[in-house]
Amino acid sequence: MQCVRFLLLSMILARGTLSARVVTFSGYKWNVKDSVEEKWGPGPNYFSPDSRNVWVDEQGRLHLKITFRENRWYCAEVISQRSFGFGSYRWRVSNLLPAGELDANVVLGLFTWSDRPEFAHREIDVGVSRWGKKELQSNSQYVIQPYFSSGHLKRFTTSSVANVTHGFTWKEDGVEFLSEWESSPSGAQSETWSFVEGSVPTAIIPQPFDENARMNLWLFQSVEPLADVEIVLESFSFTPLSPSFP
Repeated sequence: MQCVRFLLLSMILARGTLSARVVTFSGYKWNVKDSVEEKWGPGPNYFSPDSRNVWVDEQGRLHLKITFRENRWYCAEVISQRSFGFGSYRWRVSNLLPAGELDANVVLGLFTWSDRPEFAHREIDVGVSRWGKKELQSNSQYVIQPYFSSGHLKRFTTSSVANVTHGFTWKEDGVEFLSEWESSPSGAQSETWSFVEGSVPTAIIPQPFDENARMNLWLFQSVEPLADVEIVLESFSFTPLSPSFP
């Protein structure tokens, strides 16, 4: 169960504040999280609004970076100003710096979250990490909170952390997850998972209210990495569900 303890973020992620800094990425405005020189969840960690931790480059790509300075490790998170609701969410992860495997204690989170507690904070997660276990083969997972309920989590493995598209389609009666990537010599590969109303006794689908899309890069249990870690996201997209007609 250690590999999923990060999901306690659903209990502590609300702690924090939005800095005055806003970035524009993929046509949307995102507030940058600031822990105001205190350790807050998830992790807990220090979250910095500094441009050394969060920035958008000339190609329009979003950079999230964990950095060490002033004798502290600083993490990164951005929060959409818009609440999207039902529809398809897609994140394209284009790069990992330095190249290679993601540090075992680093977590990339792509998810929705509401500060209101209903529906387990309306938290729908794609998480990329090995949760401090270097020997763990799987490096990614899908979750519908609460994570501790049977059947609410699926672990899987991608051949690379970078050059992967992760996402999910959130509907009134279910959530459909999809990840796609290229692997040599296998070519195009994908992973899917469907979580639908009634699939398990506790399968209650969150209903939209005031949730936001979020992206963060942080340290599991505050364990320090060997070096700075940077994730580059090429794009985020949202496609609302098409209206149904009788």
